[in-house]
Amino acid sequence: MILKRIRIRNFRNYKEYTASFSPGINLIVGGNGVGKTNLLEAVFMTLEGKTLRAVDMAETIREGEAEAVIEADYGNRLESSSMVRILSEGDTKKELVKGLRGVAFIPEYLELIKGGPEWRRRYLDETLVGLKPAYKETLREYARVLKQRNEAIRMVRKGIADTENIRFWNELLLRKGMEIVEERGEVLRRIERVLDEESRLWGWRSMKVGYFTSMITGEDSWERNRNKLGKIEEAEIRRGTTLMGPHRDEIVIYADGRNLRRIASQGEQKMASMLCVFAKGKMYREEGKEVILLLDDCFTELDGKNRRRLGEYIRGWDQVLATSTDEVEEVKADRLIMIG
Repeated sequence: MILKRIRIRNFRNYKEYTASFSPGINLIVGGNGVGKTNLLEAVFMTLEGKTLRAVDMAETIREGEAEAVIEADYGNRLESSSMVRILSEGDTKKELVKGLRGVAFIPEYLELIKGGPEWRRRYLDETLVGLKPAYKETLREYARVLKQRNEAIRMVRKGIADTENIRFWNELLLRKGMEIVEERGEVLRRIERVLDEESRLWGWRSMKVGYFTSMITGEDSWERNRNKLGKIEEAEIRRGTTLMGPHRDEIVIYADGRNLRRIASQGEQKMASMLCVFAKGKMYREEGKEVILLLDDCFTELDGKNRRRLGEYIRGWDQVLATSTDEVEEVKADRLIMIG
């Protein structure tokens, strides 16, 4: 299934806008600030029901308007439609196409490689939620327990509660924390397999993923983690926060043995971050979902060889929407969409 047409009203910088798309590579070309990213975001919202950038839905409504509406027509063998209506009061109505996913790369996702561990944890958790929707509730429950335990630690630190207030939350922290670590470890093995397979197409011999957690895994892990919590209790009180759990996990991505966060060019980091996005899309396809690739400003910072590699790679997907400030000679687009 592919996107055939989208209609946008009062969304971001768009008053009224309609665009049509074809199978294969759709190259969206225009100057800076004309709305290329906003068009991709509108498409993403009709696929995933959320914004590309972690903002409140109401912030996407065009200034001075009461609502924004995005309607998209999808089809191939079957015809279907998707609609997102956003009200300024904060209410959102969504009708999304089932079995079709949107996977997006935006320049901020460079932080997957070069940024702090919170970026990689977020990528991992978002991928997991996409594969196992029930995992979202596990994350919520862990966040709730962590917040309560941190508050208990601060109360003990201030001398207005005793340590039993902290220990009350230990079992829940361990149960939910170990569940998250196990789920993350499982999906990381799948991500690593895909990255390693894809890396050859991008000039690397191999890609590996390291997962470093403060929680103990393996035999007798429950008892050993409980003992560890007891040993670090005084340090947690001094620091005023929980020092153990998946909220402190780190994920390291290696290419040919190099930690790409520390030893890589900007172009290599961009290629690796896009590969992480492609890995998510490939896993969705392994689960029987159809996927549309949305790539914002993906060709800058890549040399001619890697632009050609990227162009050849995305040719293997049913539909790609990619933005650029100029036409890309290394990429043969099936449809050129000029904006501005």
